Amino acid sequence: MIQKLLQLLLHRFIEYLTLADLQHLDTLIHRTLYAKVLKTSGTQSHYVDRKYWELLANEWHRMPLPVRPSSDDIAFYERGLGEFAANRDSVRLLILGATPELRNMAARNKKIKVYIADLSFQHIIRNAFLGDDIDTEREIWIKENWLHLPIPDHFFDIIVGDLVLQQVRPEEEEMFMQETKRLLKKDGICFLRLHYLDIKCTEGSIESAVEEIIQFSAPKREKLHALKMRVLWMAANLPERHIDRRKAYESICKYIDAKGKWAELLMNKENMEYYKTSHRNWSPPDLNGLTELLQKHFRQLDLHISSDYIDAKYYPLYILTPK
Repeated sequence: MIQKLLQLLLHRFIEYLTLADLQHLDTLIHRTLYAKVLKTSGTQSHYVDRKYWELLANEWHRMPLPVRPSSDDIAFYERGLGEFAANRDSVRLLILGATPELRNMAARNKKIKVYIADLSFQHIIRNAFLGDDIDTEREIWIKENWLHLPIPDHFFDIIVGDLVLQQVRPEEEEMFMQETKRLLKKDGICFLRLHYLDIKCTEGSIESAVEEIIQFSAPKREKLHALKMRVLWMAANLPERHIDRRKAYESICKYIDAKGKWAELLMNKENMEYYKTSHRNWSPPDLNGLTELLQKHFRQLDLHISSDYIDAKYYPLYILTPK
């Protein structure tokens, strides 16, 4: 009874808040949520991951490359899937996550039986509206952490994941690879677009990054995203697999105060709060670390680097088969 009354009061209370008040309240809520959840067990911390992706689904259609796969990425995925499925009557394909571009692509091949594994049904449902060819009647949805999928060994012919490794914490990467290999048939293949950094990413300045990025022929939203990512990379400690988000935030603030080129487009400081409040404070591996991780479990069949977005070389797309 008390809880219902409290919910009613909160509902009435927010009706009188201005947009600025609501934005401030939203920031306070997320700070508190992260602080409380991240003090709990690792299992409960996946609640934050689930909410993160549910919120992101609302903005997916506006997400710049390389957050979502590019046309070049999708063409490579689709060509590889088509070649693999050509001599088979049917194919079981697992998509890690609810990426609409991957679901759209898989739906176009009638030989493929599609399975979707994601932490949130809500995320899967929302993203279904972002692909013209997505056929939810042909999809089987699995609501579960990728590290603990309730699926028999060697069940899938193909596993596809776009920027999936960076979604798990460094200490979980080995488990992720083991689970992916367990689920894949011995003659199956795995398509993974991954992310790595090198020492060059951690060097330089915002000014030099702006001068380089501005030369690219790309939408302004994509350029701004690339700049924000570069700032985060500059705050990365690769040996420790850590990103100092507060350092990145302070660098952005100094740049905005100095009114550097594009400073007015980087948004105001309040809207950059996620730089220091996000729970995702781990960095991608370097190329040697990534290669070592992959080679421990898989044999590389092919490697593709797209050419249609900024910093694409740091997002290679692998075709792998189990060792």
